[in-house]
Amino acid sequence: MNKLIIAALVGGVFAGGMLAPESWRNAVQDQLNKVTGKAPASAPAPASTATAGKDAPPPVKYADMQRPLSLAKGEKLGLGLGLYASTPGGDALAGTVAKLGYALQFVAVQDDSGSVWQMLIAGEYDNADDAERDRSILADALQGVAAPEIVLIPPPPAKK
Repeated sequence: MNKLIIAALVGGVFAGGMLAPESWRNAVQDQLNKVTGKAPASAPAPASTATAGKDAPPPVKYADMQRPLSLAKGEKLGLGLGLYASTPGGDALAGTVAKLGYALQFVAVQDDSGSVWQMLIAGEYDNADDAERDRSILADALQGVAAPEIVLIPPPPAKK
């Protein structure tokens, strides 16, 4: 009986750890690294503007993507799900959201320090009411994994 209780506790702790938010797992890993003396795994740095591909459109300033008070003709809103150092960093969340039926895209975004990040954006909306409705639905579906923010989707780059 005691072995069964111990097995259940160990299994529960393991499952709870796997379902814990990334920030909690990172904090636990940091403490474990301190105790064991291991060096923490280095996170990939965000790409600089100089390392972006030649064919890639220039990054959009993050401030320019903030939710506007009103949309101009042709502008679209989307649900920003997070900023990643590279697109593979957001692939797991993208896979989850794609299964829910949302169209997805990564957009290169430049922060105030000049670092370039990849923003994962779900959906495309002509008005704030539709975006707000889906933001709420998606937030519930993701159960705290990501907190969607309504952002302005940048227009596609001009063709040369």
